Amino acid sequence: MASIVMSSKYQVVIPKEIREQYGFKPGDELVWLDSGRGLRLVRVKTAEELDGSLAHLDLPPFEREKDYDFGERS
Repeated sequence: MASIVMSSKYQVVIPKEIREQYGFKPGDELVWLDSGRGLRLVRVKTAEELDGSLAHLDLPPFEREKDYDFGERS
């Protein structure tokens, strides 16, 4: 288990073995999540990484309602 030390400026360094294991790179956006049992450090996925991530879902095609009545405006 890797440990870290918080600096006087509340900064931490992610140990090399953790960075390599999880593929953290300079410029990655990371967030701390409270899991209820402790904190989890999670890398935010980029739009490119998310592209196509819902493709496996069998969703019906989106259809705009053609004759929707938006009502009168005052």
